Amino acid sequence: MHKNKKQVLTKVLTIIFLIALITVSFEKEKHNIQAKQQELDLEYSDEELNAEIIFNNAPECVKHTESYRILITVKNCGSAIWSNEEDIRLCIWQDDMDYGFRVNIPEGIEVHQGDEWTFELDGFMLPEASQTKLEFQMVKENVVYFGEREAAIIMAVD
Repeated sequence: MHKNKKQVLTKVLTIIFLIALITVSFEKEKHNIQAKQQELDLEYSDEELNAEIIFNNAPECVKHTESYRILITVKNCGSAIWSNEEDIRLCIWQDDMDYGFRVNIPEGIEVHQGDEWTFELDGFMLPEASQTKLEFQMVKENVVYFGEREAAIIMAVD
């Protein structure tokens, strides 16, 4: 019986050690990503890339079985011209994570300083009754997020 307690204790300590090791590894990777993002952010000034969310019509409550169209109007407050060719897009964050969902500026369209563009997030649907936080922010793909990030809390019901 004493041998079994020792084996169980050894296994528990091993699991705790592995969890701690994974947590430290995750935090180190998170720190490295944040440091890299700060380096990239320094390459662009607010004068070049800047944006203001003017409007969004994200609903507060939706039926999880239905899809919705969300409009997000953004003003170009920087000197850079936004276009698909320049890899400028609207990033959709969900619950504080960037999962890579983007809304593109159509080919051939340029958004100049002071101009506004309305992005269409078409077919938005939550798979089950839940709550989610969507956030909208501009991004120069693989380089820098820029401008304010505006949040909308959406509740999906049956």
